[in-house]
Amino acid sequence: PPAITAQPASVTINQGQTTTLSVTATGTGLSYQWHSSGSPIAGATASTYATGAAGTYAVRVSNSAGSVTSNPATVTVIVPPTIESCPISVTINQGQTTTLRVQANGSSLNYQWTLNGAPIAGATAAAYNTGTAGTYGVTVSNAAGSAACNSATVTVIVPPTITAQPA
Repeated sequence: PPAITAQPASVTINQGQTTTLSVTATGTGLSYQWHSSGSPIAGATASTYATGAAGTYAVRVSNSAGSVTSNPATVTVIVPPTIESCPISVTINQGQTTTLRVQANGSSLNYQWTLNGAPIAGATAAAYNTGTAGTYGVTVSNAAGSAACNSATVTVIVPPTITAQPA
């Protein structure tokens, strides 16, 4: 009967890439049938299977003496970030704060906000609270790439003060 000596391995790929899953088996007159989430994949009848689709894959190895199914291998596809909405410019009064927000889609997203082009330490969430005037930007990234928003300006209005009284 067939015996699997090397199982297919789980892998993470970027969207648009493909990977090749493989199995090594011993026995004579072997035939292979790859499955995705338990369903046979049409035409996937070799010891390797190339795919760019996320899912759980296994292969059934058979001959006239029996069959054996591999351990499942998971293909994870990382989707690069796409930005749905960027922060907007705002005017606030001195002493107030505002929240700048970015809405992005993708896998395992990382955020970095900037003020006047310089990274802001610790500003690594989809929203950033500030009361400081300046030009803000945000970059959203993951292993598959990055996307950036155009700048949003925070203007702070300083209330008037009298510096010299009438004489």
